[in-house]
Order: sequence, then C-alpha cells, then structure tokens
Amino acid sequence: MLDNRSGQEPRTLTVTVRAARAVAGQTKAAEEILRKFEQQLHQIFVFDPFPIGTKQCGAPKAFVGTSGIVLCAEYVHHLYDILKDQERTKDALSFSIFHEVARVLLSKWNHPSSTKEEVVDEFATVLMVMLNQKERVITIAEYFVKNPSASETLLNLFSDDCHPLSVPRARKILDWSRDPQLVYKWQKVLVP
Repeated sequence: MLDNRSGQEPRTLTVTVRAARAVAGQTKAAEEILRKFEQQLHQIFVFDPFPIGTKQCGAPKAFVGTSGIVLCAEYVHHLYDILKDQERTKDALSFSIFHEVARVLLSKWNHPSSTKEEVVDEFATVLMVMLNQKERVITIAEYFVKNPSASETLLNLFSDDCHPLSVPRARKILDWSRDPQLVYKWQKVLVP
C-alpha cells in the first residue's frame, strides 16, 4: 500500500481479498446437471422456459432471481470441500436445483403454497422421483440424517434456510421419497 501523504501518523487500512479456485470440473458437472434437467423438465411439463445456470456470485448460495435460477460457483466449491465426495456433492446439488425449480414451477402455476418451504421440498422430491432421481434424493437425505455435523457445518457456512438440507428436512424428504402414493397426491397439480 502506498500512502503519499506527508507525516508519520499511523494509518488504518482495510483490505478485502476475494479468491476463487479454478475447479472447472465441479462447475462443469453442475452445468451438465442443469442442462440434462432442463431437457427432462420440458419433456414432461408445459411451462414458459426460465434460465438455469451457474455463475460466480461472491457468496455460496443457490437462488431464484430476476435472471432465473442461479447456482453460485462458490456454493458448488464449498459443498465439495465439506462433503469431500464428488457423487455426494452432485446429489446435494441436484436437490438444490430441484428445490429451486419446484419453487419456480409452483409459483408459475399459482399454487397457493408456493412460498412454503415444506411444500417446495415435497414437490422437489416429487420431481426427483418422477425424473428417475429417487436414489439421489434418498442418498443425500440419508447422508445428512446420519451426519448431522456435516449438515450443521454447511448450514452455518451458507447462512441459508433452504440449502443445504437440515436434518429435520432430510427426515421428511426420506419419508416422502419412500411413500408409494407421493406422485399420486400431486397429480392435481401436475395434471390440472
């Protein structure tokens, strides 16, 4: 830091450093999940398209914004750092994506409970079951139930109620995913 002011008085300096690792494989994997997911959704449902993508955000989060669904690269990197397993990270990313898509679809379809997280979680589970992702949702929910410290670490790191899963939410998701009547319960929403 260069200070060209005269005098010997001490100066206070605040420095903010931001860095991002070049972990292209993790971001590429997230993009692949997103592309495949978009294709599957359009094969099953009729809805106006909305963008889904990854980008550098400066914070680890996944959210619905004015530009569509955003999965921040920092979210992907932090998930991998904590979970330390590529497949487990993909499972967690998949649920995060399905959760946000469920939120958007329920909103677009004017569902009265589109803002209730429990309803969004249940609908995300329905979508995962319908799109042959049942094993993924069960695997990640079981992981968080069996490893509450990992869930707690991620929840503290991300400061987000929706992502990743808390242990109580993971238990509900396990119950829904194992319910053979789950998709039928949602049939009125899926086929109006």
